[in-house]
Amino acid sequence: MVAQKALKKIKQNGSHTNNEKGQALTEFVMIFVVFLFIILAHFQLSMNYVASSYINYASYMAARTNLVAGEDRARFVAEHMVGTPGNSYFGPFARIEDIKVSPEGVNIEYTSPIYVPLIRFPQNPDVENGGKGLKMKAFTNMGQEPHNCEGVINDNGC
Repeated sequence: MVAQKALKKIKQNGSHTNNEKGQALTEFVMIFVVFLFIILAHFQLSMNYVASSYINYASYMAARTNLVAGEDRARFVAEHMVGTPGNSYFGPFARIEDIKVSPEGVNIEYTSPIYVPLIRFPQNPDVENGGKGLKMKAFTNMGQEPHNCEGVINDNGC
């Protein structure tokens, strides 16, 4: 008899008391906001990393082309892979600032936006003009290999 009354009371009021209604929704909203921030920050940092890796690879390929075909062809390869300054292929994830090809190497300067709050990164000098993000560069040296075996620890037939 007592068990039937308790069961009837639980069915009428639900499995919790009146002061606990809405608790699950409040907890869900609090955790959802944190997870959403983590997911969006992970997405943006991942896309910035992909763009940075591709720009480094473009610098490497342009340097190889420079060794074989000259500076004009190397600049063409770099612009074909990453876009021209002011017209990047990476949209909001990287903006190409300058492409320099010289006998020493290939230097691609770009800006990568970072939107993570509460973390201070070195900003562009033109932040006052609306430019935000990390000022970065990808540089590939050419002809910097050692020509003799001095200072080589692991001798691979040098």
